[in-house]
Amino acid sequence: MKYFELKAFCEYLQKFNEIKHIKRVENNTLKVELTRDDVIYFDMTRGNATAYTKANLDNTKKDFKSPFDVLLLKK
Repeated sequence: MKYFELKAFCEYLQKFNEIKHIKRVENNTLKVELTRDDVIYFDMTRGNATAYTKANLDNTKKDFKSPFDVLLLKK
């Protein structure tokens, strides 16, 4: 991500007060639900991290059970 993109993204996130739900949907991807209509995906692939939105809703078939994922479910 370029610096100006990161600054614009930070400004966008500041209008939200809380995170409703967060879940890992793929090996390197987190789904962050800010409101019912605002869902952001973070792809944390090394050297190519991105944030994006999708029009269609994902139903993941894989359940992640690592300690990190268990902590995400508790929050």
